[in-house]
This record gives sequence, structure tokens and C-alpha cells, in this order.
Amino acid sequence: MRSSILGKYGERRCVLHVKLMPVVRASTPASGVHAAGSAHVASTNQRQPDKRCVLSRDRATEVYNRAGASIKDSSSVYGGPATDALIQAAALESAVVVFEFGSGSGGLAERLLSTVLHPQCMYHAVDQSPVQVKLAQQRLSQFGKRAEVQQCCGSPKEAADHLPDGSVDAVISTYVLDILSDHDIEDVLCTADRLLCPGGKLCLVGLTYGDTPLSKLASGIWDIIFAVRPEVVGGCRPQDILPYLTPNWSVTTAQTIPGGLLRSQLVVAQKSH
Repeated sequence: MRSSILGKYGERRCVLHVKLMPVVRASTPASGVHAAGSAHVASTNQRQPDKRCVLSRDRATEVYNRAGASIKDSSSVYGGPATDALIQAAALESAVVVFEFGSGSGGLAERLLSTVLHPQCMYHAVDQSPVQVKLAQQRLSQFGKRAEVQQCCGSPKEAADHLPDGSVDAVISTYVLDILSDHDIEDVLCTADRLLCPGGKLCLVGLTYGDTPLSKLASGIWDIIFAVRPEVVGGCRPQDILPYLTPNWSVTTAQTIPGGLLRSQLVVAQKSH
């Protein structure tokens, strides 16, 4: 089968010959919406390990260094609607300190600082790509000391060593966990748990599985390309993030958002201890 990677429906494009094979999901995708005020404690069910091979940290850094400013997940056809929904669901207007894991070139940070966050809110962001960090620093320089972007190397647990425990009102990560290994995802969530004050918000968006015949086909093709050449799709693969959340998270929003032929998962959870 000859396939372009969803053409106009995503930012990343390629042409490959691929043979359709059964796609094994690491977990069942989330569906529906939990509205704020009717929180659900994260499931205690045993999560099945995701055995798909992910890019190494060094290889992922190379990919995103090379991509530069062309990565626009939060404003793309597939990512824009989910980002809009995240901003609405997160309700960050009263946040005093926000931390973003995986800032990319700073597009989401700029939008939040310009239109959503309080003028005194401090924004801390990290990314492992030095090229992305430089782009984000340039983009956010207009906000002066309110915005800080640093490069993180090594384990995600070390990404926010410069911030004290319980000092953050919201932790944001969009289209990043779908690049990471199970172990690194757990480390990101552990870091979020350390950083957030009681009642603080964990705000996540990532690529997920289709929920209609066409979107299931699209995510299946994406998953196959990921299996063959993960760097072509930026190392991203469809996933369900909810099973990674431990019971100390109260999920207030869990929604599958359509964007072109692809689907994104939006999760907002509060630290419950």
C-alpha cells in the first residue's frame, strides 16, 4: 500500500510502501468527557506495558533539532482543536506558576502568556532539543523574566530540579508523552506530582487511537509507519495516557478530540493529596 502520512492532515509528511498488519494497542483508548466537578480517580487496573520501540533520547533530539520551527503540533490541523480544548478545560487564568515539559519552539507558551495567564504568572519550560530551546527563548523574550526556557538532559525526573516541591499550579505537556518510553512517561508524571501544589492541575494532550472507521485507519497507518521508521513521524505513536495515571490523580477531563483524520487525547487531572 502506498501511503502519504495523512498529507494535509498533519505537519509531518512522507511517502512509504507499507504492508498493513494488525496493530497491537498498549491499552484501550479513552472516550467521552468527564466535566469538572465530577472528578474520577485514576484507575488502579494493571497497565499493559507498551512494547513498541521508541526513539532514544539522543535520536529524538537529533530529529527535533533538524525539524526546527517546522514542528507546530499545537497549531496544526490535528493538534489545534485539542490545544483549544486544553486551554478551555484547564482554566489557567488564576495560575501563579506554570511548568511546561516539552515546550518545542514555544508556540503554546506564547499563546498562554499573551491571552490566558495572569500578567504576574511565571512560566517555566524545558525541552531536550537545544534548537527548540533557542527558538522558544527567542519567541518568549517579549515576556522578560516571566518566561524561562531551559534545556533538559537525561531523565525527566531531573528536568525541573531548579523548581521546589509543591511550587507549581499547573504542569502542561502536549504531544510529548507519545514520544517517550513507559519509564520516561512515569518519570514525567512523578515530576509533575512533585512540582504541583495540592489541587494543582496536570494538563496533557497527545496522539491517540481513532474512534471512527477513517480515523482508525489513519491511526493504524501512523502506527505502522512508526514501527518502520519512527523518526518520520517525529517519534510519536498513538497511545492512551489514562492507564499511566496512579490513584493520586483525580481526572476532571478525559476527551478524544478530532483533528482532521487524526485523534488527540486531552486529559486534565488534579493532584489529590
